Amino acid sequence: MDELEQRVGFSLHGHVGVLTLQHHEQHNALSPMQVKAILAAHTQSRLQKARALVITSSDKFFSAGADIHEFLKGQLLNPDVPVGEHAPFSLFKTLIEDPRPIIAAVNGAALGAMSLAFSPASQSIQANQHSALITVTLLQSNLAFNATADTVVSLRSTSGGGTFLSGANGTTVINSVTISNGTSTATLYYKDSAAGNPTITGASGLLASATQSETVTNPPPSTAPGFPPGSVGRLVSGNISLTIT
Repeated sequence: MDELEQRVGFSLHGHVGVLTLQHHEQHNALSPMQVKAILAAHTQSRLQKARALVITSSDKFFSAGADIHEFLKGQLLNPDVPVGEHAPFSLFKTLIEDPRPIIAAVNGAALGAMSLAFSPASQSIQANQHSALITVTLLQSNLAFNATADTVVSLRSTSGGGTFLSGANGTTVINSVTISNGTSTATLYYKDSAAGNPTITGASGLLASATQSETVTNPPPSTAPGFPPGSVGRLVSGNISLTIT
């Protein structure tokens, strides 16, 4: 039995092919080698003319999702590099395009994908004033996860007047932040010169992006010194008078 067969077994029961995920050491996490093994078993099902497929697991985990170490250290986080033939998306594409019925017999834990999230909740800020500190967090199955490689998160806003800032007082303009190896968060500030409801986004390769809608308001109208709003005053200088309301 070769390494691929050790990771994913295939058997034919009548006209039904059964793919058994059995890489217990990594709980069937979708590393490139695991994807290659599943695709090899899928090819075997075609060669043996299976009319339907069942995908199951012999481990307590059906799948631990994407292999985090491979996911974060590799090219998958670089949007400029094409996805390889043994990346998870290639597997999903193959299964989606297969016209045969495919059943997932999920007989163990199945963990979700990685994502990014902003906190705290949406903020209301005045135009040209920066927000309170915003944190972007790396998540695995909605739980904070420490990155195993530096992860660059690009930042963008739907507002043409929006800028992102860093530094203790939000003074440095940036277009990305980095979640450092061994940590799960990075911080930033947001500022906008235009009133409205811009949406900000943090994105990194194939990670599900973080999005948040902010509220930007115009500052209140200024009042003349010494005259509370709504009061009336009169300044007289020589032959010139000025009424302030």
